[in-house]
Amino acid sequence: MRVVIIGSNGQLGTDLVRVFNNTHWQVVGLTNRDIEVKDESRVIQILGKYNPQIVINTAAFHDLVACEQNPQEAMMVNAMGVLYLAKWCSGNKAILAHLSTDYVFGGNADRSKPYVETDAIAPQSAYAISKAAGELLLRLYAPRNFLIRTSGLFGTAGSFVKGTNFVDQRVEQMKRGETVHMVDDQVLSPTFTLNLAQTMEKLIGTKKYGVYHMVSHGQCSWYQFTVEIKNLLGLDVQVVAVKTNDNKSGVVRPRYSVLKNENLKKIGVDYMNPWRKNLRLYLEAKGWL
Repeated sequence: MRVVIIGSNGQLGTDLVRVFNNTHWQVVGLTNRDIEVKDESRVIQILGKYNPQIVINTAAFHDLVACEQNPQEAMMVNAMGVLYLAKWCSGNKAILAHLSTDYVFGGNADRSKPYVETDAIAPQSAYAISKAAGELLLRLYAPRNFLIRTSGLFGTAGSFVKGTNFVDQRVEQMKRGETVHMVDDQVLSPTFTLNLAQTMEKLIGTKKYGVYHMVSHGQCSWYQFTVEIKNLLGLDVQVVAVKTNDNKSGVVRPRYSVLKNENLKKIGVDYMNPWRKNLRLYLEAKGWL
């Protein structure tokens, strides 16, 4: 079966291409230069050219501050782009797998129970609202869909926009001997993109459509995650816990957005590792351990 991976040069897309190429799939990788999801005519043209049986969409406008400054662009990419892909897939009997985010949940600070797939969404930012809208359009227009919510991605390719990721940034700071100030009031499940890609490949092969949370097991704050990086690398630097200041960035971030892979577990496809193991695997892949 032919699978088109949109965003193939991104952090997750790179690992998806790698994983799917090592199996029985015929892979077509498309970058943002190859296809612009907010351009419906371009979507029709490019997907029509390759005529895939499966489309995986990792394209997103995910700069949180930029989304607040330009919510129209966020909606065009994160919602209307999904609509155009969904309509093409529905009309051509193709499967659409789409990536969403833990940010669609409200994430109140007093919450301590992980979100499952049936929990009500409550987006609190322009980015989160656009992603939530994309979810609704996907489910309405593409009945054969996989809606995959994930969180705190880090991969060896680095973010396409930033050229790096959270782990690399912290390692660079620590190797320079800098004191690292990190928030301890945002709790989530940081996720290694290679492990995510491997689990996605298994899930898509089942054709058991629906909503799936797909994150590393366990939870931590960004501060705890940073301390674990320091400890694994054995670096003698100071990590200082601080509080989130939404007023500074203008972006409301969930204080607790831990996801639980309940639906994956139900169908026996939960191949996600604990976050500490995934962090170690990542550092080993980068040659730092």
